[in-house]
Amino acid sequence: MLGVVRMDETSKLVPINMKEIEIKLAWYLSNNRIVTEREVILESILENIRSMIVDELEGPYWGAEWKVDDKQISVLDILGEEVGIIVPQDGSFIDEFKNNSPKLIDYLNEKVKKIVQNNY
Repeated sequence: MLGVVRMDETSKLVPINMKEIEIKLAWYLSNNRIVTEREVILESILENIRSMIVDELEGPYWGAEWKVDDKQISVLDILGEEVGIIVPQDGSFIDEFKNNSPKLIDYLNEKVKKIVQNNY
């Protein structure tokens, strides 16, 4: 069946929409990990950016971390030096994810590409 995520695969799921956030949250709770929807969204945003970086650089050479939760993400080079900052378009990554996750994912992808092009 298309669109169905098996629970044993859910540990690797990087959500790109709220339905997948619900699936990931349920998986965490069923595995005795107490997390909030907010935490799962923040984790998912970072993991999506990290995946985009890997795709752009064809390897896991750079990283990303929250500089300010829900407000600023630092993109780090292989030495851990900040090479770029990504901020939300409308003030909150969480709100943007909840309201229009495809738009946010596209925006993040554009920002990652620009940071890589400017620093590589």
